[in-house]
Amino acid sequence: MQETIYIVDDNEELKSLIALSLESEGYAVITAHDSRECLEKLKKISVDLILLDILLPDGNGLVLIEKIRQLTNVPIIAISGKNELADKIVGLEMGADDYMTKPFDEAEMKARVRAHLRRYASMKDAAPPQDAGEKVRIGKWILNRARFQIFDEAGTSGNLTVGEFKLLDMLARAPNRVLTREQILDAIRDDSLDITDRSIDIQVARLRKKIGDNAKMPEIIKTVRSAGYMLVLDSKKAAF
Repeated sequence: MQETIYIVDDNEELKSLIALSLESEGYAVITAHDSRECLEKLKKISVDLILLDILLPDGNGLVLIEKIRQLTNVPIIAISGKNELADKIVGLEMGADDYMTKPFDEAEMKARVRAHLRRYASMKDAAPPQDAGEKVRIGKWILNRARFQIFDEAGTSGNLTVGEFKLLDMLARAPNRVLTREQILDAIRDDSLDITDRSIDIQVARLRKKIGDNAKMPEIIKTVRSAGYMLVLDSKKAAF
């Protein structure tokens, strides 16, 4: 099945070049000029990955990322002309999966796109067709491994990204045990992606926010100083 890449950028020349490059690899490509168009199309069509310029004519692309995450958990690669570490960190904190700085190498862009699509597809392909996989209760949420997502009692999705779900699932498979950052990195690293200790910390912060775990006094995902992270679960309440 042909995968669809969504390019959101107001630079028509660059957008066309990226589209041609990706189409030459066999991808279907759709485009949007600004935040409004991006969200309108995203409500009507299904895509597999989003390449998003964070400087758009009608608003901050970082804010747009948060809105996109309410609609889909597909990989988002943020694109910016800024090369500051702080900007990259903010992009990741807002929900992006990766960050590229303009000008970027075409081969590197293709490699990152392939890597993120591979990760996303591997999680979807592993899911059984029925909604009857393993489930774990985490606070008010139910982690559903068959659907690679968390849901509250009303069935509302927690809108976890692929990386966030993978991290939470890993912690849930070793409840009440400390997992070091090295263990987490080894489990979720893709050779084509730049995943660091800081990336893990950012994903944990995003997870805490999404599951309602107080960042200052977390009760679900605990930080163990100089060691790593631990998911605190009551085995009797967590089981189904």
